[in-house]
Amino acid sequence: MKTSRAGQSILVMTTVLLVLGCAGSQILVVRPMEKETARHSTLYFSTGSSVFDDVSREMSDLEEEVASKIKESGMFRRVWLGECAHDCDSALYVRADVTKIKKVSGTERFFLGVFAGRASMTVTVVVVEPSSLDTLGSFTVIGKSGGTGLSGGTKSAVHNAAEAIVDLIQMECK
Repeated sequence: MKTSRAGQSILVMTTVLLVLGCAGSQILVVRPMEKETARHSTLYFSTGSSVFDDVSREMSDLEEEVASKIKESGMFRRVWLGECAHDCDSALYVRADVTKIKKVSGTERFFLGVFAGRASMTVTVVVVEPSSLDTLGSFTVIGKSGGTGLSGGTKSAVHNAAEAIVDLIQMECK
């Protein structure tokens, strides 16, 4: 039995979607940026949590990935983890609080596959000008893993949330 080129393409795309799932992220604007942020040369980034689960590893991974990608982008001369300690006049402070998490471990994904569900991480992101303590904007970011048997777990959700936060900073803090 011969299949057409189009039929083969559809079969390949369907297989890829089933294997990878629909991982991704979403950004919801709670309060849009109100001021120009171009004059800031330093970015301070920190995380926190309001969930009962232990998310210290996930917060650390989120901090490291966001800081690394922002440094790579060259948007700011300096990128620091933590709250504003010095040079606050030319700094921008971004606080990311984990407000909801659904963890899926590699073991759960391996044994349960698609039945383990999708891992997700919801993060409230607030951009503050430390010199005046003005909130410049606030956003909700949701990072999700795919929902199929081989599509990752909590690490994937954290990675997708980090990418969304970096995208948000790059879009809003020009």
